[in-house]
Order: sequence, then structure tokens, then C-alpha cells
Amino acid sequence: MHSHSHAPTDPIAWARRINNRWIVHEGLNSRSNAYMDHLQKTDPERLRLSCMAAWQMTHSGDALEDPKPRFYGGLFCLASPKEAKQFLSHHEFILRIIPAFSINTEDRFTKNLIPATKEQITQLRSELAKLSKEIQTGSPS
Repeated sequence: MHSHSHAPTDPIAWARRINNRWIVHEGLNSRSNAYMDHLQKTDPERLRLSCMAAWQMTHSGDALEDPKPRFYGGLFCLASPKEAKQFLSHHEFILRIIPAFSINTEDRFTKNLIPATKEQITQLRSELAKLSKEIQTGSPS
């Protein structure tokens, strides 16, 4: 999206600012803030890495693409299955793009999606799986 942009010196402040600025549905902002607060208390390094992943994903998309799924996917890409359920229970699309969530292609939500949305989920999920693996191993592929 903005390949000329430099990574933020404070990725957590950047992620909080972006999250609080955007208009999103079903309380995604407050749930994301709660997730970041949770990580700040339990795993500050994972919070920093998650915020960097959100930045990387936001800046790797097409300029015409909505950056919100990329941002929230990056923010939650290191979430455990339990955290994903706790913080994303009302956010079906984001839940399906993060690596911790196993997709059932026969569930009601997935079956009712149009092909373009299914493709977007597949694409973002693939990018997030690769990014989360790089983060966890400490090396870009």
C-alpha cells in the first residue's frame, strides 16, 4: 500500500491510534483495545510483534484495498484460539482470516459468502499464516 513508509518507532501507539480512529462495526475497536490491554499485561513482546504485524499487513495491500481487514488480521495474527474466540466472537470475517481459527467451509457463515469474499479470506489467511510464521521464527522467508 505505502511501500515508502517506514515502520513506526512505537508500533503499539501507532496501532492504538489507528484502531481508535477507524469506524468499525460491532465494537471491534473496543474489543481490539481489550486484546491489546490483555497482551500488555500478559505478553508485552507479543503485543509489540502483533502491532508490527498490523503495520506490515496494512502497508502490504493494494492502494485501493480496504486496509481494515489487513490491520485487524495482523493485530490478531498471533492470537491463541482462546483469545481469538474471546475477542473476535462477533467478528466472523476477521476470525476466519487469522491462523489460530480453523475454518469449516461448511459452516453457515462460510457457505453464504460470495466467491470474491471467500477468495479474500483465503488470500489474507495465507499472508497472515506466512507472516505469523516469520514472526515466530524470527526470519523472513
